[in-house]
Amino acid sequence: MEGETIDKARVYELIGRYGELDGLMSGLYASRFAQVNETLTDAQRASFDALRGFDIVPDGGYYFSAPVELPDVGSVDYLFGVGSTPSDMGQIDDGEFVSIKRCN
Repeated sequence: MEGETIDKARVYELIGRYGELDGLMSGLYASRFAQVNETLTDAQRASFDALRGFDIVPDGGYYFSAPVELPDVGSVDYLFGVGSTPSDMGQIDDGEFVSIKRCN
C-alpha cells in the first residue's frame, strides 16, 4: 500500500461487517449445539460434560493456546460498580502501549 491513503471509513465498515458475520456464526453454532443437546441422553450429556473438563482451571493466561504473562492491573472492582474509579485509570507509566508478552 505504498503511496496509498487508508480509507478509515471503509476499514470501519469492514470491521462492522466482520462483527456481524462473527455474531451470525456464533448464533448458528449455539443453535446447532442446542439442537444436538436436545437429542442426548443423560448418560451422553454426562460424558460430554466430563470431556469438556469444566473442573480444570488453567494457571495464568493464554493467547490462543500459548501461555502469556498477565499484567498486574490492580483491582478492577470499579468496573462492576464497586468502589470508586482510580485517579490514574488509563495512564501508562512509561508512555508505551501495554502488550501481551509470551512466556518462554
